[in-house]
Amino acid sequence: MKEISEEHQKRRTNLTIADLRWLEKVEEKILAQISNGQFKLRDLAQDLYLSTRRLQQKIKQLTGQTPKAYQRQIKLQAAKKILESGQVQTVSELSYQLGYEDQHYFSCLYKKQFGITPKEELSQ
Repeated sequence: MKEISEEHQKRRTNLTIADLRWLEKVEEKILAQISNGQFKLRDLAQDLYLSTRRLQQKIKQLTGQTPKAYQRQIKLQAAKKILESGQVQTVSELSYQLGYEDQHYFSCLYKKQFGITPKEELSQ
């Protein structure tokens, strides 16, 4: 499993195997579309054969997060792995790879999640 927040981890320990598999499927769908900045919640719901409302309810129930926050967390974890692996040279390249058109917005999200900017991460 991906690195996740402590609260999210506690929540996951109380989930059934079916719930965990479903969340893994959701993560796979999100990661498959990671560079598509136009991939929206309704697209994810369609891919999972659910209504948007049901998807919202289920993700909130299982993770304690909104679907948007959950998707953002998955993308930021992927960003961290990409940075740590040295696959990119610039923050601009990384933000583009993740479907963020605004590099500054992406950097702010990253810093909020990890306490360090992606640029600082690159220089380590």
